[in-house]
Amino acid sequence: MYLLDTNVISEIYQKVPNQSVMKWLEKTIDEDRLVFISVLTLGEMQKGIKKLEKNDPYHAEILAIKLQQIIESYADQTLPISGKVALEWGNLSALDKNVPIDTLFAAQAKVYGLTLVTRNIKHIQAFNISFINPFLF
Repeated sequence: MYLLDTNVISEIYQKVPNQSVMKWLEKTIDEDRLVFISVLTLGEMQKGIKKLEKNDPYHAEILAIKLQQIIESYADQTLPISGKVALEWGNLSALDKNVPIDTLFAAQAKVYGLTLVTRNIKHIQAFNISFINPFLF
C-alpha cells in the first residue's frame, strides 16, 4: 500500500507527465495495490491554486476542477493528520531539520504502514520508512 506525495499527484496533471511516474502508476493500479493520498496534498494543491488566481485565473480554475476530482476520487483513501501522526512527526522532526511537510508525509507513511511515493528522497532517507521514487522507475 502506498501514500502518494503531492509531487506525484501533480505530475499526473502535467501537460507532458514524466513517463516513469506514469508507468509506475499503471503497474501499481494493474496490481490492484491500494493507493492513498494525504490531506496535506489537498492543502498544498489549494495553496498553489490560490497563488495562481491573480496572475493566471484560467489555469487556477482548471486546477481547482482537478482538485475537486481528486477529492471525489480519493474520498475513501484520504488520510488525516491524526494524533498518532502528529506525535510521530515530532519524533521524526527531532531527528533531522527537514522540510516540515515532508516530515509530516513521512510520519503518515510510518503510522499507517505505507510506502511513501515521492521525489523528495533526500528529505526522508533518515527516517527509517519505506519509500519509492517513481521518477526513477
